[in-house]
Amino acid sequence: MELEIRGIDVFAGGRRLATAHEVHALWDRMRQIYAGVEAIQAAVSGTSPLAPIGYSAQEQAVPGVTWIDGSQVYQITLSGITGATLGNYNDTGLRIDGIGKMISLTGRITNAAGSQIPASHLTHIGFTIDINGGLHEQHDSDNYGGRPFAVTVLYTKQEGT
Repeated sequence: MELEIRGIDVFAGGRRLATAHEVHALWDRMRQIYAGVEAIQAAVSGTSPLAPIGYSAQEQAVPGVTWIDGSQVYQITLSGITGATLGNYNDTGLRIDGIGKMISLTGRITNAAGSQIPASHLTHIGFTIDINGGLHEQHDSDNYGGRPFAVTVLYTKQEGT
């Protein structure tokens, strides 16, 4: 299908797709979203003037960083020991009260050999957050059972919390 611009409108196959105003508004919104994602990546990587805010087991608002819907972004680091059960989601007993949208979950686990492995490593280990903010982990090898982990979560809060 060939795109055609006539005056201020965009056409495809003889049918108007959008006005120039709509295209510019969409382009501006996409730039805002991209800037927000870049700010979060920079804050997490420590390359932003906003970062490092430090890692803490206490909830922290990430200064100057909002999600694409305008919500404040928060960060918390949770640590514990993985469960013993293979293949099932083990409840870590850790919670993030009032979590809205999970944006990012990164971290590490120390395996039985003492190596530090990314928190989500292939199909061997993974972490999830349930609808109530509970942190769960799942692993497929004794190498990852009963092992220390730490994960940092970027998230928004539910409205009213």
